[in-house]
Amino acid sequence: MSFHDYNGFLPPHIGSSSEDRLTQLINDQSNTIQQLQEQISSRDQALQSLLIKVNNLHVEPNNHTPKSTKHKGKSSEKNLQRRKSFNGTKKKQEKKSLAQDSSNVKSKSKARKRSISTPISTESTKCNPNQLMMKDTPEGFDPTKRAFFRHIQLLWGLIYQKSVPIAPDYSMLKEFNTRFSFNEELSNSIQSPKGIPLIPESEILTLRGAKPGKKKISNGIINLKDFYIRYVQALLAKLGIRRWAPDLNDASDTLYNEACRISVIQTFRQLASAGAYEYMNINTEFLNSLNLLEATYNHYVHYYMAQKFKKEAKESGKNQKDAERGAILRNRLRLKNLRYRFGVAQGFPQRYLNILGNIDAHSDDEKAPGKKTYFIKKMKFRSQNATIFMRRVDEEIEKAEEDNGKSGHRRLREVPPIQSNSIGTRVPKRLPIDFYDPEWYNSRTAGKKTISADTFNVAFLPDASMSIRGNQHPDEKLNDRRFSEKYWDQLIEPYDISHEIQPDDEDVESESNTSAELARTSSEEDIDSSESDEENDEEYIERNSLLDQDTEMAHAPDPNVFAVGSSNDLMQTDWSRW
Repeated sequence: MSFHDYNGFLPPHIGSSSEDRLTQLINDQSNTIQQLQEQISSRDQALQSLLIKVNNLHVEPNNHTPKSTKHKGKSSEKNLQRRKSFNGTKKKQEKKSLAQDSSNVKSKSKARKRSISTPISTESTKCNPNQLMMKDTPEGFDPTKRAFFRHIQLLWGLIYQKSVPIAPDYSMLKEFNTRFSFNEELSNSIQSPKGIPLIPESEILTLRGAKPGKKKISNGIINLKDFYIRYVQALLAKLGIRRWAPDLNDASDTLYNEACRISVIQTFRQLASAGAYEYMNINTEFLNSLNLLEATYNHYVHYYMAQKFKKEAKESGKNQKDAERGAILRNRLRLKNLRYRFGVAQGFPQRYLNILGNIDAHSDDEKAPGKKTYFIKKMKFRSQNATIFMRRVDEEIEKAEEDNGKSGHRRLREVPPIQSNSIGTRVPKRLPIDFYDPEWYNSRTAGKKTISADTFNVAFLPDASMSIRGNQHPDEKLNDRRFSEKYWDQLIEPYDISHEIQPDDEDVESESNTSAELARTSSEEDIDSSESDEENDEEYIERNSLLDQDTEMAHAPDPNVFAVGSSNDLMQTDWSRW
């Protein structure tokens, strides 16, 4: 029955216009349904096409062999031809290398699958409730954060690089606890404009004798005015705190530690808004983010500095030693980067770059007393020829900087009459054997020799002082394999590599017969001898590294900024001189 068949049933007031509108509505709905069906059909076609493409995808097998592996294989074959006494060793090493390569391919494949299914998060996980993660800080907060750290150091008296925080005075702490029992009492004492100081301002030790002007706190600058000093001391007087010093032996939420937190945040907001830290380019909008400032305070005081405080309590001077090791590591890293980048720019052979790119191959230094130079320390495991090569690299770098008008910017380093040993004792692994000192190498056990050095490759000319000259030595143009073929026999002489010698097949058969004959007469002695030989096969190398330090804490201040030392520095702070 069509729409017109119902026309007689329509009420009288509904005319033909209503009929037209209903007809139009039905047509519109039909068009809409048709469009939706067409869209669904097109999407089905696109999905089918995508599925076909996915099914056609396949991963090409990775037949690429690392260059270093090919190099080792060719080098091993040449060494076999040239040094018959090492036949058995080279075959054994080749089998071991192939097994390791196969294992590496499998492990890399598994790691690649895991990375696809469950991506590894780049964010560290919290190890302490007071720790502040980088992901929890807003963009652009870093300058304000550094200024806040400097402000805490200012009140704490940590104006010297070697200072470490000390515990608050016990009598003052006891006096504070008798005056305050609730947080409301703290708030009333601080916020009341007519609050009566609990102690005279003359008894405040914080900033006593400090003079107005621009002051340097670590790597920050504060424009200290007389009003700022008086404001800080007046606030501390209201709380009865003579010397601002959080109690790091107690929890962070105690009433006394709460007073320290409130006072430092309030004074920082006041001084920063007045322009005290304008030289540090802070964003004043963060001064109203009280939760962020509180979290930053807890991280720096009750996480970062608390660790240093406890470390110093266990071992006096430990922070000073760690700071020195950190400085040495950074200097070695700087030196490594300088030499390696120069080598890459100058097109050094790969054997040179492999050494220059290893941070453990570079020495450290110390400031010469009364001089502007630094004394180079001795690395007991590095050969004299390798040291000469490093000096040649430094000489060429100095010439290049003079040509570019940059002389005078680098640290002046010299070899003292009597060299002291470097505190960095980690040995670089698998460098060519002539990098290592022969006497040091020969004193190692067989297992340690195998782990430490690449026995069948060499890197330096017999006289390394002839290296990287303007008139290039022709043998420096040889690739690493041919260079080792030419100089290995000459450079290997001072090294004891008897652990690499394997008996020939005839010797093995003869020894086997002899052993069988002896077994019939004295089997127990053979067993004891076998066990003794196994015990001599040591499979580890000692690792006493200057890199063996505490893990860098997430969002912690730059170690250059917070170098610390004796706690006596704070007790003897001369504010008037500062």
